[in-house]
Amino acid sequence: MSRASILCIWFSLTLVISLGLYHTSVRVQELGRQLHALNREIAFEQRNIHVLKAEWVFLSTPARIEDQARKHLKLGPTKPQQVASAGSLKKLDGLIGLRMAALSSSPKPQRVAENQASKPPVRVITQAASSVETQYLHHLLLAQLGQRP
Repeated sequence: MSRASILCIWFSLTLVISLGLYHTSVRVQELGRQLHALNREIAFEQRNIHVLKAEWVFLSTPARIEDQARKHLKLGPTKPQQVASAGSLKKLDGLIGLRMAALSSSPKPQRVAENQASKPPVRVITQAASSVETQYLHHLLLAQLGQRP
């Protein structure tokens, strides 16, 4: 091989390596900018998480929850008429079955007691997940009907 061809090969090889290094350098700078942007986003989100945790601590304080419950729920002590025995709840199984059948066939919700206009309509749960929910439903029906257990 001649000296000129060897020199041309070395020059070409140097040029290819230089272009490869330039491309790598540009790519590293681009990835550095992306990394910096991601770090800024992470810091921003961490500050947001910190603020949300502080809000959660404030919103979940028992005193605040109690105040909000008094303000919006208007709850009162349980009256003896609202407590039902297990025996009286079993008596209402047939009544609940009839009401649920009527509600499932009717497109409009019905009131259990139409003559009690001041009381809100009874909400009937069509599928109870547990016996506790069923007992709660019995309790609601008794309270709406104004019956004592």
